[in-house]
Amino acid sequence: MNLRHRGRLRSAATVTLVSSIAALAGAGCVPDPGGPPATTTTSTTVAPPWLAAGCYPNVLLPVLAGSVQFSGEENQLGNALQHFTTDGACTSTTPTVETIVRSRDAASALALCLSLGGAETFVSASNLSHNGWNVPADAWFCQGPFFP
Repeated sequence: MNLRHRGRLRSAATVTLVSSIAALAGAGCVPDPGGPPATTTTSTTVAPPWLAAGCYPNVLLPVLAGSVQFSGEENQLGNALQHFTTDGACTSTTPTVETIVRSRDAASALALCLSLGGAETFVSASNLSHNGWNVPADAWFCQGPFFP
């Protein structure tokens, strides 16, 4: 009996067995062509709101300017309430209804204000971030006449 021949047979059988197992394992990863299509999951990143709804105290002149409570609705007539309180809260009993718009500069902010309320309602626009509120630089108050 030749021992070398038996060892080669055993090696060949082992290689054949390992190859068969690998082929079977790989076959399990191939999708069934007649089955339902593979599904994929995608996620979408949602940008945060331009100016979130909430209370924004004035850090520069809290006694004079108070706090602004924004509704979160961009470029809408009456979307904010100005509370003339000194504690930084939006809790006064008689707030003033205001309008905040989003615009790149004063001229386009005023044009937007006028489109919302008309010339008899608004006469100018003032930048909130330049006047003490911690808000985006493109947030503007639509200003009504001081003496109607």
